[in-house]
Amino acid sequence: MTQLEKIKPTVVVGIGASAGGLEAIEQFFSLTPVDNRLAYIVVQHMSPNHTSLIPDLLDPVIPLDVIEAQDGMEVLSNTVYLIRPKVNLTIGNGLIHLSPQRQNQKVNFSIDTFFESLAYEQQKNSIAIVLSGTGSDGTIGLKKIKEYEGAVLVQDPNTAGFAGMPESAIATGMVDKILPVPEMPRVIQEYLRKENNLALRTHADLTILREENAVSLIFSLLKRIYNIDFGDYKLATMLRRIERRVHLSKAENISNYAELLRKDSEEVEILYRELLVEVTHFFRDQEAFKTIASDIITQLIANKEENDQLRVWVPGCATGEEAYSLAILIHEYMALHEIGLDVKIFATDVHQRSLDYASRGHFEEEKLISMPQVYLERYFTFQNGMYAISSEIRRMVIFAYHNLIQDPPFTRLDLISCRNVLIYFRPFVQKRVLDNMNFGLRKDGILFLGPSENTGTLNDEFLALSHRWRIFKKKYERKYKGNGPLNPEQNEAYRLQESLVMVQEPKKADSDRTVRQADWQKALLARYVPSGFLVDDKYNAQHIFGDAGKFLAPSEGRVTISIFDMVRREVQPNVRAALHRATHTQETVAFGGISIDFEDGVSDQYRIVADPIKFNGSEKLYFLVSITPDSELRSASLESATELHYSQDEISYIETLEQELRFAKENLQLTIEELETTNEELQTTNEELMASNEELQSTNEELHSVNEELYTVNSEYQLKINELTKLNNDMKNLQRSSRVKILFLDKFMRIRDFTPEMATTFNLMPHDVGRPIEHLLYNLNMDREELATYVQRVIEVGKPINREVESFNQGRFLLQILPYQLETGALEGVVLYLTDIGGLKTLESEMQKNQKRFQSLLSNIRRPVIYHDAQGNIIQLNSALAGLLDKEANDLIGRNIKSLIVDDADLDSYFEATENNRPTPRITIKLQNEDGKIFELTFDSQPIFDGIGNLIEYQGIGHIVG
Repeated sequence: MTQLEKIKPTVVVGIGASAGGLEAIEQFFSLTPVDNRLAYIVVQHMSPNHTSLIPDLLDPVIPLDVIEAQDGMEVLSNTVYLIRPKVNLTIGNGLIHLSPQRQNQKVNFSIDTFFESLAYEQQKNSIAIVLSGTGSDGTIGLKKIKEYEGAVLVQDPNTAGFAGMPESAIATGMVDKILPVPEMPRVIQEYLRKENNLALRTHADLTILREENAVSLIFSLLKRIYNIDFGDYKLATMLRRIERRVHLSKAENISNYAELLRKDSEEVEILYRELLVEVTHFFRDQEAFKTIASDIITQLIANKEENDQLRVWVPGCATGEEAYSLAILIHEYMALHEIGLDVKIFATDVHQRSLDYASRGHFEEEKLISMPQVYLERYFTFQNGMYAISSEIRRMVIFAYHNLIQDPPFTRLDLISCRNVLIYFRPFVQKRVLDNMNFGLRKDGILFLGPSENTGTLNDEFLALSHRWRIFKKKYERKYKGNGPLNPEQNEAYRLQESLVMVQEPKKADSDRTVRQADWQKALLARYVPSGFLVDDKYNAQHIFGDAGKFLAPSEGRVTISIFDMVRREVQPNVRAALHRATHTQETVAFGGISIDFEDGVSDQYRIVADPIKFNGSEKLYFLVSITPDSELRSASLESATELHYSQDEISYIETLEQELRFAKENLQLTIEELETTNEELQTTNEELMASNEELQSTNEELHSVNEELYTVNSEYQLKINELTKLNNDMKNLQRSSRVKILFLDKFMRIRDFTPEMATTFNLMPHDVGRPIEHLLYNLNMDREELATYVQRVIEVGKPINREVESFNQGRFLLQILPYQLETGALEGVVLYLTDIGGLKTLESEMQKNQKRFQSLLSNIRRPVIYHDAQGNIIQLNSALAGLLDKEANDLIGRNIKSLIVDDADLDSYFEATENNRPTPRITIKLQNEDGKIFELTFDSQPIFDGIGNLIEYQGIGHIVG
């Protein structure tokens, strides 16, 4: 492989996969080009007790380096990093970090963990890919990738071995592209090219884009469908996200994309969610929520009376996790300190689908990863594969559609939690929204913003309680400044809120004026309103007029304000009948001739009148029940009243019926109590069954996770088996086609395998596999005991043994007995090789004869003879030349001829020829012996070559001059 350049990558591609993902990973990387801008990190669900075979499987088929990730390893381009078993992998500061998986966690969401760290590290320079797998791991992590403007690709579920993970990712609506795996490398290259083009645009370019008609059309379309004006949002952010959707949808340009939006409602929804960036989870920034729990909630509740209302607003709530987080903290504090407060948390957003999801209060398990275990057990129940939030928390939160920019704010608020919303608005819109929030907060109310947000021009209005977590307290009471002209619906909403403020928080009037007003109100009521009671539609007494107190005789037991439990027993039937008839007829009903005996002995006839009343156009019905003597003149209002009279017998009969009814109620109450007891027992049994079901569900999830890991291991083994099958076939074909004699023995000296050529020598048949070597009869001049001894020695010592042997009918062979070792070094047997050396022995004999002839010739020739290499080093010389120098021939071998020559003036042309492997020119040299005598020799030298033309040496033959 060509040496790859390794530099810090521009973009890191994170790949998450589970069951069925191995094939997809192999497909992806087989088509991935070398690119210095990219590095790849693969996180796959793996068995903790299995060593992954992926590096061995991928390395031969892809052009990139494949390595197993190590803690602290630097992330470099053109490299694929693979997760190890039993660890979670994250990335930070350009380094890989590994941490042990938590043993007490039922399901480990390793892909979510990695994607979230990748989003924080690379932000918009991150690409997340979700491949085949069951479950939903990766779903939460890809939301974080989108929050930081990274890209998300998902394998088409129709092409995935298991569609669970791809479908879960697609359901978020935050996926940029759904496509088959082989197309992903090409899409990544297109994404990088277009992202680079966008990054190079100047501010002037962005201004031009804003003025393009296509952008205006897109904003107009979104405003018409969703009533959201994205012109109020930061232009660069909106354009960047539109551009991303443009090239991911292959629309080429914004004009084409605008046309696509007019035809494709699904793409409109994707763009809408892309622009809103709905990313949230429980207890986001846990340290910030710890501050809210320990400091802020304590302050807010400390200033409340027992029956006061605590009002919280969470604008931009998305799917509701943050609103529920605040509700849990508030409920925890009130339960711990036994405080009873009416808590209203208004959670609002402009995306109705998210509000519908939040209202259901059912969350997948992966959304609760950051949820503290104590809260999970206390406030959630597992139902149908989802975690349902408890009803006591759900009742605290009210979800509603609300446009933070256009609609009036909620009022009389104690806390506003608006996190990571303002950062997407233009500065003047931010100011308007902050003005609204300032108005909506009470004095000393709390404003909780995101880590990148602040109060802007309203710094003087707030006291910072935590600069780090952007927690502020409102200093002053301020009047509503408004957002400019409002439409009729907004005016009506504002008018209604203002009226609520006036009703629930009346201004204190002058004490003297209040006294005077109370005096004339009382005088008018006493003069013109008859004695009686004002009753609501539930028949509860709201006000008592005149001397109606003398008609009251409350019954024993729990105190209520029901008019039937307050009046004297002799008038109860008539009051009940009058109210029931007035309710059904919506007309005034009167009962006359009712005798009432008082304790002072006075008795008189009275009339009871029930008159239906509605106040100020309200639909709620009230009744004025008056009790007046029959002797008084009827008022004009009673002229049309229905007059009824009951005789004493009828009244007695009614009393008997009421007594029977009361007895029936008591029996019914006993029956209800028994049923409640039975229901409690059934509820206890049901809770036990639910606990058992949760345990079974937990076991099922663990088995499901193990099944995924086993499937991954099985896939790796299947690929390895296929490779081994190919290798085995290659070996079999090699054995059959080769002419080599090989015999394999195990460590017990039993036959494992052999080549066809060896079968003729050892008389082997296929059924001999497994037999000991001692049982065989073979055609070698070596008995069985000797061969067995050699084999046993190699097994014990581990060193090879070579022996020349002779076959009775096949010639001479070199027997090599070699140790059979595994990669680990363990010795598993021996290998016997028989190499035919008959021809070599013949050649060896001929060479020996030629060598003797040469030595005889060299010794007996009288002329000086020398052999040297191209550098002049002496290889051989005869005794005639050695004798001239008074030396032994062996003493001169290895020396350079230059050391023997007295005058080397003629050597230049000679060695120039040897350097070029050419015949040398005749040369005359002078040699000096040990006695100082000088000899002059003339040499004729020729190069000697081997059979393939390589220079071996030079041969020089000379004669003495003079």
